[in-house]
Amino acid sequence: MGGYTWTAVETQRLKHLWPVAGWPELQAAFPARARHSIAKHAYKRGLGNRPPYLRPEVAGVAVDPVIASLTAMRRRKRIRREALSRTIGVHRQQVSQWERGLHQPTWANVQAWAAALGMRLTAVERVGSLASIPVRRAS
Repeated sequence: MGGYTWTAVETQRLKHLWPVAGWPELQAAFPARARHSIAKHAYKRGLGNRPPYLRPEVAGVAVDPVIASLTAMRRRKRIRREALSRTIGVHRQQVSQWERGLHQPTWANVQAWAAALGMRLTAVERVGSLASIPVRRAS
């Protein structure tokens, strides 16, 4: 049993909708048999592996610079979210939500995250607010 064969008209519709539509709109725009392969087809056409509205930098979600640094370090070290979440003691989806800016981790979780990556975080109080110091490698 083969996969769904996309027509040229459907491919054009996908190219038009991909940057601006949400998943409900994308799924409603295509036949039921095509719905499971929308993201795969878009990726093959060079549109990316997920719609721009899901990417934090496009969706306007502000990601904390410390979290962005920790995420970048996790990726550089090629540590999977699942392994990191086990080390920290939280669910894998929680790490994903932190990295995408959907939820804010507690300071204890941020410190555990940094420690799992071999980093150390410190914070200092400045003019009545908590400002974080750049992430540094543990010595």
